[in-house]
Amino acid sequence: MIYAPIGKCCIYHRGADEYMRNLRNKWQDLECRKSDTEARMKHNYFQERHQSKKLKVGSKMLERMNAEIQAIEREAGEGKCFSRAHVGKLAFKKIGEMEELYQRGVFIDSLVVDPPVSHGEILSTPILIGESTAERVKEKIWACLLDDDDVRKIGVYGMGDLKEVEHERERAAKLKAKLEDKKKYVLILDDMWEAFPLEKLGIPEPISSNRCKLVLTTRLLDVCLGMSYLKVIVEEVLERCAQLPLAIVTIAASFKCLIHDFEWRDALEDLKTSVKGSNNIEAEVFKILEFSYERLKVGELQQCLLHCALYPEDFMIKKRELIEHLIDEGIIERRNSRKAEFDRGYSMLNKLENACLLEGGIDEDDEEKFVKMHDLVRDMVLRVASPQFKVEGHLGLEDFSDEGKWGEDLVRASLMYNNISRIPPNASPMCPKLSTLLLQGNRSLKDVPDSLFEHLHGLNVLDLSNTSIEYLPNSVSNLENLTTLRLGGCVFLKRVPSLAKLTKLRKLDLERTEIMEVPDGLEMLVNLRYLDLNVEKLKIMPPEILPKLSHLQYLVVHGLFTLVTMKGEEVASLKNLKTFGGLFSDMYEFSTYMRSLEKGRLASYKIQVGKPLYI
Repeated sequence: MIYAPIGKCCIYHRGADEYMRNLRNKWQDLECRKSDTEARMKHNYFQERHQSKKLKVGSKMLERMNAEIQAIEREAGEGKCFSRAHVGKLAFKKIGEMEELYQRGVFIDSLVVDPPVSHGEILSTPILIGESTAERVKEKIWACLLDDDDVRKIGVYGMGDLKEVEHERERAAKLKAKLEDKKKYVLILDDMWEAFPLEKLGIPEPISSNRCKLVLTTRLLDVCLGMSYLKVIVEEVLERCAQLPLAIVTIAASFKCLIHDFEWRDALEDLKTSVKGSNNIEAEVFKILEFSYERLKVGELQQCLLHCALYPEDFMIKKRELIEHLIDEGIIERRNSRKAEFDRGYSMLNKLENACLLEGGIDEDDEEKFVKMHDLVRDMVLRVASPQFKVEGHLGLEDFSDEGKWGEDLVRASLMYNNISRIPPNASPMCPKLSTLLLQGNRSLKDVPDSLFEHLHGLNVLDLSNTSIEYLPNSVSNLENLTTLRLGGCVFLKRVPSLAKLTKLRKLDLERTEIMEVPDGLEMLVNLRYLDLNVEKLKIMPPEILPKLSHLQYLVVHGLFTLVTMKGEEVASLKNLKTFGGLFSDMYEFSTYMRSLEKGRLASYKIQVGKPLYI
């Protein structure tokens, strides 16, 4: 055995670490070059080119080096003093081999060659491998291809029983070079996962002049739908929309869930029927929008849209407020929690936005999300709702509407955000079916006569919020079907009559009023779910009331200067409570409540302990 000179051995020993670092760096560099070259080979530019022999030899050398470098790494990891020089020597030698690979130019862009030029041999039709179902599908495909000159494209989708075609890349390369020269051909694209523009791959669009036909097999129906077989129907739909953008967008949103051609044809027939007889553009657009409204089919979505029409024209309707009102109206069905009801509300509004029947946005002032209705959509909805709706919001009205205009079939009336200052003392609309009366935002309104509610016994929702009334008339006490009473923001309101008969009441909002005592009969409201007593001058919450309101989900007895303290045991008895705001007199009451509180029960809260702030 011949030994290396001692000096050289020392060099390997001292430089072992440096050699290993260089070895790893060069190895990583070669690996990156190899990966880059392979990636370029897979790119479309190289799909018709072959690897050179030099590249293949270099790849094999790299595989062998990988195994040898791993062996060197293992020996270096053992850390033996006498093997350190040996490791350095091996690493030095391996670095030299890698330098040789660099010099030979392995893994550079030029190491691809063009395949031999094809002489355009006739390609045999490949056999589609699969079960009997695939065979039957194949027979139908060929029948269409051979017998029907009007068929230009065929899409096949399913779970993959129509299997792969052998040598797909080779055939595709040959076909691509000859497609333009062929007078008649069939091109099969198998197992497609997404729609794509044919021209991107150099495939001519199948038309009658080039007599070419295209077959796609796919597991995804959407890929087939990416083809233009619905073009004729779409053009007719556009014609029915009179080229009006609002009509086109709305109809497109209505049609987008349709899949099969027969569904499109059926919807087109409905559209034709709906606009039949229209003799002007406005009437035709109304019919188109009404068609989109009717295709909502889900009753709660239609009711939601109807409720939005109660707001003034171009009004930015805050989503949270709107959903509150949809819950109050019973349009959103009762759920286990307010959060679940709000989730349902947001989902409904999202669907109406997607159907282009509502427009969404964010208020720049308070960054709250809102929806609004296009004027034509609103007019269409009100036309559908007539004569059950009376909507005169934000029109600057100063006097209460003439009773003669309040028909017996009236169901909802909205006079919100006007300048109404008085209601005649003897005003008494005869509207037995009226369920909703909205008078909020009439800041000048100071007095509501008893007579107003004498014949409104079917009333479910009464909104007098943000008015200047000082007293609520006694006749409200007899509205036994009332489920929602909104008086929030009535900053001059001092008295509310007895509510003992209103046992169906689910929501009572007295926020920012001037009341000093809770309304009489509050303990009788056993179905109450929402109680807002966020007032400044309330003096006391009588004992034994809260435990009787066992369905409460929302309770706020919390004002800036409030003196009302809560009993921990009473609040703890409200097992359905999700939102709570209130004041406990001391830590004992607070601890009593907290001990009984189940984890995760409260979704939101604002609790004070001790003396009220700012007293």
